[in-house]
Amino acid sequence: MSGIIQATNLQVTNVKKLDGSAPTLNDLSIDQSGSVVQVQQYHRPGALSSTSYLNALDSSTFVDTMSKTITTKIANSKILVKVLIVAYNGAESIRAKARFYRDSTIIDSDSYAFYGSSSTMSTYSLNVLDSPSANAGTTLTYKLQTGRTGSGTIIMGYGDSSGGAHASITLMEIVA
Repeated sequence: MSGIIQATNLQVTNVKKLDGSAPTLNDLSIDQSGSVVQVQQYHRPGALSSTSYLNALDSSTFVDTMSKTITTKIANSKILVKVLIVAYNGAESIRAKARFYRDSTIIDSDSYAFYGSSSTMSTYSLNVLDSPSANAGTTLTYKLQTGRTGSGTIIMGYGDSSGGAHASITLMEIVA
């Protein structure tokens, strides 16, 4: 039997594969590459009134400054990482280093993450597309560590009695 079926309105309640299972987007030839699956964010908002800082660096030892976890929804997806934080050192020139981890793996480091003259704010930002090669359902922890390389005390995620600057880590899971 051959012929053309014309329909002006087709309504389907359920689509199933021959084995009775639901079709995936791949089964339907729909390419999701580059699509954002989920977004997770740590955000310490800026404020116009009293805000405490995240931490004060008074040695060269790296300390945890902020972190965020994400549980993958798709195997072998990529994670777009965006970080923003402001530091301040009133007495000395700002000199601090940063390193960024996925679990125990360093995915980025910067010896001059914060650098500037005294009594100024220094902003650090990071944008990196990470490929963790993780299975779906894997929880990943991303964390920023900072350490002083100059003298004095450097305030990370600056805040004082007049207010404060925001700080954030944004994680976007993207289909590879």
